[in-house]
Amino acid sequence: MRKIKREIVSENIRIFGGVFFIAIVPLELINFIFVLFSDFKINGSTTKIINILLYYEYGPAFSLMIWFFLLVLIMFFWILGFYFLKFAKNPLDSKNYSKHLFLIGAILITLTFIKLYMLYLIERGILILDNTQIGFEQALLDFNFTPIYTYYMWRILPICDCYRIMVGIVMGAIGLYWLSVQEKEEKSKKELKTDQSKILQ
Repeated sequence: MRKIKREIVSENIRIFGGVFFIAIVPLELINFIFVLFSDFKINGSTTKIINILLYYEYGPAFSLMIWFFLLVLIMFFWILGFYFLKFAKNPLDSKNYSKHLFLIGAILITLTFIKLYMLYLIERGILILDNTQIGFEQALLDFNFTPIYTYYMWRILPICDCYRIMVGIVMGAIGLYWLSVQEKEEKSKKELKTDQSKILQ
């Protein structure tokens, strides 16, 4: 019964973890790049958002580092998609498979929340443009500063993260459930052996 369940779970990991992860990362990267190279109006002139991040004072000193690590995390999720394809074919025994399933789910949830926190820090960053101060998220919402599509493209990033969190929760929950079932079975077998040895004595 568990073998059948494992085959079903492995197939779902291959599709929803592997194929979908590999597919949504290019979508994230396209939106990420479009946002960075979107027009931004300042005092009647137009520049790109990436130029503002590079040449203007933007929030805390580590802001560019956050953008860099955000890009690194996006690429990591892409690599993770290929790992899921490989993991779905993994011939690990049931207990090790369950442990890996739980750990991968936990790591995925943790990294996704880190990425969401980075997005939050970026959105709360303050753009200081000459004598004007405006929050990054507020600038995306204000069509006097940015084109109408920029905000919606930016919103794709947390939407993808919501999907990853759901996958991580399901993987972790299944792995934890199987581990608990296997431990109960092992405990029952040990108790049975103990009872049999007592009877033989």
